[in-house]
Amino acid sequence: MSSPKRRIEADVMKMLMSDYEVTLVNDN
Repeated sequence: MSSPKRRIEADVMKMLMSDYEVTLVNDN
């Protein structure tokens, strides 16, 4: 039951991290 939720959380974390990295690159 918790598997799908955990999968979604992992995808969200990946999106957030990629957005964060892009922001850092753009700032510099």
